Amino acid sequence: MREIVLSILSLINHGGIVIYPLILNGLIIWFLIISDVFDEKPENRRIINVFIASSTLLGLLGTVSGMIETFQVITYSDLSSKPDLISAGISKALITTQFGLAQAVPAFIVSRFIVYKRNSKRGEK
Repeated sequence: MREIVLSILSLINHGGIVIYPLILNGLIIWFLIISDVFDEKPENRRIINVFIASSTLLGLLGTVSGMIETFQVITYSDLSSKPDLISAGISKALITTQFGLAQAVPAFIVSRFIVYKRNSKRGEK
């Protein structure tokens, strides 16, 4: 269990500053989805969809910032002496993309499933 927690903390540490809004966004998404199960308001679904879309956009923002960091390292240093700095920027780009997609895809599927089940109970399609 300790190793799992340490690897998660390492991912968060390598994700850069964009990872924190992504984590907050994910918590908000799942809070809204769970509350939507108990409270059937149409505006909840719209808000959920906005937060799901923002997860992918925040992941993209992290990708861009990681790649900018990588290109700055390439521009301002000798490539042979700083491969760890280049890999750190690429790692940041990939981690934030992964976090954004790992939040958005399951949240979208669960949200659509809830809507489908709710509509099938009512006889709608």
